[in-house]
Amino acid sequence: MNNDIFPIKNEGKVFKFKMSIFIIYFSLIIFLSTDDKLQTIYLKYNTSRLNLIVLIFATFFIALRTKAIYLDKILLFMTMRSTLLLIPYYYTNNTYGYWGNYLVTLVSILTYLLVINLKISNRYKFLNILFRFIGVSLTIQLIYNSVNLLIKYGVIYKHLIKLPIGNSNFIAAFLLPCCTFNIVKLNKSWKDIFFICFFLFGIFLTFSKGAIISLLIVLLIKVILNAFENKKIIIKSFKWYLKNISIIIVIVIFLINVMNTRIGMEIYINTIDKIINISNLSLNDYTSGRIAVYKMNLNRFFKHIFLGDGTGFKENFSNEIEIKDGRAHNWIIELLVQSGVIGFLLFIIPIFTILRRTYKTKNYATYQIQTFFAILSILIHGLVEPNLFSLNFDVLFWTILGISETENKYYYNNILK
Repeated sequence: MNNDIFPIKNEGKVFKFKMSIFIIYFSLIIFLSTDDKLQTIYLKYNTSRLNLIVLIFATFFIALRTKAIYLDKILLFMTMRSTLLLIPYYYTNNTYGYWGNYLVTLVSILTYLLVINLKISNRYKFLNILFRFIGVSLTIQLIYNSVNLLIKYGVIYKHLIKLPIGNSNFIAAFLLPCCTFNIVKLNKSWKDIFFICFFLFGIFLTFSKGAIISLLIVLLIKVILNAFENKKIIIKSFKWYLKNISIIIVIVIFLINVMNTRIGMEIYINTIDKIINISNLSLNDYTSGRIAVYKMNLNRFFKHIFLGDGTGFKENFSNEIEIKDGRAHNWIIELLVQSGVIGFLLFIIPIFTILRRTYKTKNYATYQIQTFFAILSILIHGLVEPNLFSLNFDVLFWTILGISETENKYYYNNILK
């Protein structure tokens, strides 16, 4: 039976082409940059317009091959929010970078529209290839970057970890769903174990404690959900995760020793130092300046509760704020700031609708549980890092959501009526 809401003809002939569209897009953001000081594998080239051209071309190409463009309620909510975001521009004082950030919402709509009209039945294969390509590419770049930093400085500093795709925390944001998608898989092969360890090693090389903690939270939620479904599974689940995590930790430690890095020691020393001196640190210091950023952005929200303060920000920030990019570093706060309570609802309702439907269809398409936790890991990680509402990351986020929702529609239309 064909697992799709569309009739598919000659899918084998066009799957590789459709897959290549996304491989090309992510190749551009992973391997091309205008920065000539990066310590990794890349080509110097400005991709800011090229990325958008690829998406627009892909969308129109798919549209030409489709007799009717498929639209849904998710797109309606996304379009309503993007329209709402135009209003704050006329009353806000925070206009720096407004249209650049607004473009992210349009690209999200374009991405979702493209994905739900791809007309592929093997959606697990699509996501698996995409995650592995992104994860392997970024981890190889990180290893190369780390070796160069070790040769040059004798140590790896977090602030020097930078790839064409972004800084260390943003790199970890991409690696996290790649790792989560594989680690929650029910029946793992040795190949799956290899990719899990490889992606975990990549996350470790970013020094991102937020990504590591987010992954652990996701695994804990997985165990709890299993317990609710079947109380007997809880003991088995804890043993299973304990066994697998132990193996992964041993392999990661082995890889670190092979590279002879000081990453583990630095993380250990920094963590212990913070624990010992926690009484001497303010909450803002302990969170690397995030509390000050939260307060600044919440003040913006409370000035315009219903419609928000838009996608722009001030060009200059207070010296008290350690984080200088103007982002809230929390997607919920960022969402409220951008589009207020109304925009928050227009965003959150579609997201949690897809999550609920994805979890419900996991018994029919087993890979949906992997997709569910990949999405969840992004949302959890986004509570402390600025992953969402970034141009390139939103392409990945809405690709995952689009693939998952297409799967949901098939089962809701044919089985769960």
